[in-house]
Amino acid sequence: IPKGLASLAPITIQESAGAPATAASPGPVDAVLVDDDILVRLNWEAIAELKGVKLKIFEDPAEFLAQAQAGQFPKETAIYLDSELGEDGNGKEIRGEDIALDLHGKGFTKITLETGLMPEKFAHLPWLTVTDKDAPWS
Repeated sequence: IPKGLASLAPITIQESAGAPATAASPGPVDAVLVDDDILVRLNWEAIAELKGVKLKIFEDPAEFLAQAQAGQFPKETAIYLDSELGEDGNGKEIRGEDIALDLHGKGFTKITLETGLMPEKFAHLPWLTVTDKDAPWS
């Protein structure tokens, strides 16, 4: 609908059955997304499902890190991190590039920062791929 008429369209918000999680089929995942933005998570989930990609989605970086450190994901799993992941319990900003540095040190090889920030900001991390917020399977 035209933008000017958008306010006339009724919108119903429905509570979801749960947070986006793993694609339906069991086994290892193709990719992991860590992002605190619900719209990004829902968009990636829908595209992954449409393209048959097994995607595990996390809103909470701590939950993702706990699973990664427990060996839930092979080192070659594609990991997509938002740069700005909110704040921890102490009010400290959680940065995706800090998590990426930790993962890289642990041997993960396919780490991508999905962000609206300019890639040049992360040039000091040459092993880190930087992309926009669009799902890579679009």
